Amino acid sequence: PSHLSSSPPHTRVTVPFSRFWIGHQHRHSMRGLIDQLGGNIEAKLKKACQDRGYVSIHNFEFVAANVFILLLLTWVLALITDQILRVTNRIYKRLSIYHQRNCVTYVIEIIYTSGVLFLQIKYGWNIMIYGEDTSLEERKGLSYAAVLMTGLYVFELAYRVNTHWQLAVHHMIAIGVLLVAFYNWFDYPEDHMPVIRMCCIFVLHATTEQLCFLALLLHRLLDHHQHTHVLRFVHLIAAITSYVMKTSICLVTWVLWIPLWNYPSFTSYLWFWQYVFPVLNSVMLFVQWWASTIFWALSRRFQKMMIREEDDDVIHYKRQIKKSAVFSTVDMSDLEKRKLQQHVYRSFEKSPRYITN
Repeated sequence: PSHLSSSPPHTRVTVPFSRFWIGHQHRHSMRGLIDQLGGNIEAKLKKACQDRGYVSIHNFEFVAANVFILLLLTWVLALITDQILRVTNRIYKRLSIYHQRNCVTYVIEIIYTSGVLFLQIKYGWNIMIYGEDTSLEERKGLSYAAVLMTGLYVFELAYRVNTHWQLAVHHMIAIGVLLVAFYNWFDYPEDHMPVIRMCCIFVLHATTEQLCFLALLLHRLLDHHQHTHVLRFVHLIAAITSYVMKTSICLVTWVLWIPLWNYPSFTSYLWFWQYVFPVLNSVMLFVQWWASTIFWALSRRFQKMMIREEDDDVIHYKRQIKKSAVFSTVDMSDLEKRKLQQHVYRSFEKSPRYITN
């Protein structure tokens, strides 16, 4: 913190290999300076950083324990969700273990991503919309959101029986960007604000997928023939919202990435944000478009199922009319029967039901 030193704010000072770079007298002078500051300089610096919100649950001493506890709680939630689905849905019990675990992750993802989205809006609204620096409370809230998001993805990668490469790439990119962004944030909280702003918006890729998870969950738990219209609708809405939101998020992050070329040179991991992040951002957009295309394809499949079912109804209805016309005219001649059947067909073709189908 700047108030503990006469050096300019946000200046990073390192003393590498003092026995080579600092003489014997200088070492004694530094020892005396530390004694004058009160002896336990490390504890005072740590307390000062905590008071200003620069250090939170991302301390190396705490992050492992927090993530471990979060993984245990998520595992318990997964067991409870599995039992609830077994009791309430008969289709779920007939699914393979692969699809059952996928359904459980869909439910957990809806819950967790909704919670992270709430934390983003509550604590990150000012930084995402107005680009303002965050307060102590906002830093803590965004830290909880980051740990919750990374914990969810780590659990999902371990819990699923098989993970497609698109999903694995999506999760690894999100985890990597979050870890680098929030680790660096506590080194340079003010000058690092543009990166945190870009990262918060980038994470919206993951926290705005509730409709997609709902569509996938219904796809497994509903009968396709009985709920064709519902499944077509949810997949279509998921595809449209995914295309629009993911593309918009990517464009906004590109706009926020451009000023990073004038970022302070003393900021660590500058190379990551200047060179690696644009590549990851492009790959993330490709993966998101891939998923959106799958939802669009599923909606088209259910639309074709609806058309086939309607055609089958029409054929069945025409056959019933033909049978009724024949059996009710046993006393007529063959010519009169054919004329009557043609009249029935023409009347049927002009009916609203036939036109609609």
